[in-house]
Amino acid sequence: MKEGTKKRRATKKRSLAYLDDLTGIYNRRYLKKTKKEIEELQERSIPFSVVIVDIDHFKEINDTHGHLKGDEVIKEFSQFLTGTLRATDTVVRYGGDEFVCVMSNTESKDTQQIYARILDRCKKRNFGGLNISISAGIASYPADGGEFDELLKIADESLYDAKRSGRGRIGTIHKKRIELPTRVYVGRREEKEILKGFLTEGNGYVRAALIEGNIGIGKTRLVKEVLNTITGREILWSDCLAFFEGISYYPIREIIKYKINRQGKKIINDIPFAYKIEIGKLIPEIMEEVKERIDEIGLVLDKYRLYESIRRIIELGETKKIIIIDNMQWSDRETTEVIKYLLRSLRNSPITFIFIYRQEEKTDVLEDFTSYISRETAVKKVGLEPLERSGIQQMVNIIIGEKPDNELVTYIEQGSGGNPFYVEEIIKGLNEAGYLHVEGDTWHFEGPGAKIIPKSIDDIAERKYQGLSKEGREILEIASVIGRFDIDIIKDITGYNEGHIIGVIETIKRLGFIKEREDRIEFQEEISRGAIYKRYVSDMKGRMLHKRIGEKIEEQYQGREHEVTEELAFHFYRGMDRTKGVVYCLESGDRAREQYANQSAIRYYTWAEELLRNQHDIEHKRTRIDCLLKRADVLSFIGDNEGAMKNFEEGLKLAQAIADKKREVDIRFRKASLYVNISQYSKATEEANECIKLYEELSDKKGIALVLNAIGNTQGFFGEYNNALKNYEESLLIFREIGDKNFEARVLNNQGLIYMNLGDHNKALRHFEDSLKTKAERGDKYREGAALNNIGLIYMSFGNYKEALKIYEDALNIFREIGNKYGEALVLNNIGIINGDWGNYSEGLKFSEDALKIANDTENRYCEALALKNIGTIHMHLGNYDRSLRYFDDSHKIAERTKSNELTFINLASLAYLYLSMGKYTEAKEYIDKVYNQAKSLKSQRMLRDALAFLCDFYLGQKEIEKFEETIQKLNEIPETLRPKKFEGDSNLFMARYFVEIEDFTKADKHAKKALAIYDDMGDRLSTGIVYYYMGISELQKGDKTAYKKQMKKAVKVFTTLGAKGWKVKADKMLKKNG
Repeated sequence: MKEGTKKRRATKKRSLAYLDDLTGIYNRRYLKKTKKEIEELQERSIPFSVVIVDIDHFKEINDTHGHLKGDEVIKEFSQFLTGTLRATDTVVRYGGDEFVCVMSNTESKDTQQIYARILDRCKKRNFGGLNISISAGIASYPADGGEFDELLKIADESLYDAKRSGRGRIGTIHKKRIELPTRVYVGRREEKEILKGFLTEGNGYVRAALIEGNIGIGKTRLVKEVLNTITGREILWSDCLAFFEGISYYPIREIIKYKINRQGKKIINDIPFAYKIEIGKLIPEIMEEVKERIDEIGLVLDKYRLYESIRRIIELGETKKIIIIDNMQWSDRETTEVIKYLLRSLRNSPITFIFIYRQEEKTDVLEDFTSYISRETAVKKVGLEPLERSGIQQMVNIIIGEKPDNELVTYIEQGSGGNPFYVEEIIKGLNEAGYLHVEGDTWHFEGPGAKIIPKSIDDIAERKYQGLSKEGREILEIASVIGRFDIDIIKDITGYNEGHIIGVIETIKRLGFIKEREDRIEFQEEISRGAIYKRYVSDMKGRMLHKRIGEKIEEQYQGREHEVTEELAFHFYRGMDRTKGVVYCLESGDRAREQYANQSAIRYYTWAEELLRNQHDIEHKRTRIDCLLKRADVLSFIGDNEGAMKNFEEGLKLAQAIADKKREVDIRFRKASLYVNISQYSKATEEANECIKLYEELSDKKGIALVLNAIGNTQGFFGEYNNALKNYEESLLIFREIGDKNFEARVLNNQGLIYMNLGDHNKALRHFEDSLKTKAERGDKYREGAALNNIGLIYMSFGNYKEALKIYEDALNIFREIGNKYGEALVLNNIGIINGDWGNYSEGLKFSEDALKIANDTENRYCEALALKNIGTIHMHLGNYDRSLRYFDDSHKIAERTKSNELTFINLASLAYLYLSMGKYTEAKEYIDKVYNQAKSLKSQRMLRDALAFLCDFYLGQKEIEKFEETIQKLNEIPETLRPKKFEGDSNLFMARYFVEIEDFTKADKHAKKALAIYDDMGDRLSTGIVYYYMGISELQKGDKTAYKKQMKKAVKVFTTLGAKGWKVKADKMLKKNG
């Protein structure tokens, strides 16, 4: 299609959107366009009038003669009205039988005369063969008001007066009228000052305000009133809606959509591609743009990549922001987890969050969330209490425009309990029932008793519902099922024309059921929608409506169903549509898993499984098994192993009943993995053996290889390294035979890890490099980064820090490219270790602190413990022993909480090293014994090596030479493969110190020089300085003070350059003491 044709069609489509489908005149949407024209009239001080015209008793026409006759009357009347008025006047079908006329250059008096003639002419002719009368309400600029919306409201009140006064006339504008909603926010001065102060002070860090109170108390309005007084901040507002509680991250999605709609999709151009993919999981339109390139990056599931993508989007724009989430009582847990991440990761940003919630509906999710943020950040809680009598009196005064008498205030006070929402509803009810009316120029109140006073929001919804016409009730019921007022869907279900529906919706709006947004019409209160749905939509009717609504939404989004998958799943599940319900529920469950919304995934899989129960055909049973497996996988992932096992058992019975061997073996494989997770290894082995038998029956070589690889993983975990290698080798042969490069790379990596644990670093390196090559060829970025990190560890053990650093930097770039925070933190920790060993302490601290921040943001306790330990080590080298001890203690606490043997050993060793450095040998020995005992308990040669090294250091410090000799002999028995370069340097330094003690200075000098050469080659400057220190002591023992001073001054220079205060103090003391 040519570009010009496309533009003409688009223009025509926009034009049709402004026309009423029944009458052909302008529709309600056109009024927004009219507002701009009116602003021009006001700028030029040209008077104009706004008129609302309504056909009297139109409902009776529909009821008596049918909707077709009603439509005929509407069409002929619209032609009459447009034909009677000037061509310059604008006539809009406002809805149903209501029309709005905007008459430029026409003052009130002239408009009154024109409409008096129109009313008279209507009475003298037929419309659709029927006699009708009309009523009109008029408001003119500037006599009656300044703003268009204000004039429209006044004209509506004038029309209401005409109806109440007998119809067939022009209404009167009363100076005394009820102003609802209240234009002034009454009272709350203290609360406004507290909130404003909190929002405007302390701009350098993230914080949160909690606004709580009962429904209708004025929480949302308080926030809006305060925000109206604040400038220089980006405001992001979103609601949690109970109807959309099943859609994970709903308020977060709304915030992102708002930013994209306001600033354009270009705002995501600068964020890494991996993060765009995550945004696409929440905003399907974005996914459409990036899905073609997803295979370019190998991504693993990582919820923190999603969280980080949200953070990056939110940070765009103005630096100072206020982010509001209303109705937090309906928030899903996934949303609260995102917000927790934002609070942690944006802790040094000038961003304030405001969370508004109903006190009486506080859920466990919200309770956990508010407790968390109260611990983690600065929080200000603002609670709204009911208005006191003076506040109620002021509010009534504003609503009715005069000071109310005491009897009225007392009645409202007793009925409302000081709740502003109830105050407004009672006044509205009193006025409509005639108990509050104008006599002369004053309001008059007659006490009606208790029947006007609402008992609850449900009660208010019930009364309003009962006051609607049959069509109004029908539309309200349909909207309660949709969750919003979707005119297209309502039109499809009812058969009413758009204008009629809009008219009915306008009536519903006047009753306070509705709030309008730019792009949709919603229920004012979710509790009202729920009340209508529960009370008036029967099970059978509900199923029918949900199914039809699902079909209509599917039609609206044809070709773009992915944008509303969750909504379709909800409606087809409620509509008991088995075919479509299962499809959309499974799609929604899979999407929820991709979004890391596990509870939502479980719910969708449960819906799908429920729809398939009691179905006896094979395909339905197979699909039900798939539902059970998907749900079990999620349950296992979140730690509900019992629930997962029940699903596996149920699925297994179904698979065996229909003789589906493929599904049976898939279930058994998952069961085996689950048994490993819950430490039931004999059962895991039984299931694994059954899997191999079944895979052999199915001639499924890949399945056999996967089981062998899984068995190898378990054996490796328990230190059965030789058995693990045997199974890995069998698995590797099969993967190579079938050409599965992906799993070939994984097995090679697993073998590398085993060889690394065995201390055979050369073999480990070969396997890691072979794995890396395969992963790089396949574009598996995550595993490529993991392999590089492992290779870096090998080069560190070789003492080749330069090569290790180069490899780590490559790994870091990959992990950052794909947004993998866990990998990034691990690599940053390792780079921090290298810089620390090199004596680049400021750089080492920077990398380790960056790793610590990521670990804290992502709640990764393993990386957090490692980072704390690394930071503690650097402070130890700097001589900041107290700070070092705090970091080690914090790391050790995490190790104890997580019950990690590896972390426990690392921290016990760090504490032993610290106390040795401080010269506190009693404390050092306590921790060395713990290190030694754990190494023996775990039967780890690597750990035993480190424990023996500590003992050597301890015995030399205590001059217990015989014990040192016993210990160094054991240390020398450690296999060659477990003796990295740093270990060789340390061993030579131990021997140099030992020979000084027994006064064999030739051998002492020989070992010191060996140690010095190793440390120099590694770039380990601190260890180099320590060797100079002990060489100086050796010279002192020999009696050569000149050589002693020379070596000691070398040591002092190194320690001074590095800032290693602890060692510098030792060296300075030696120089001072021995000249």
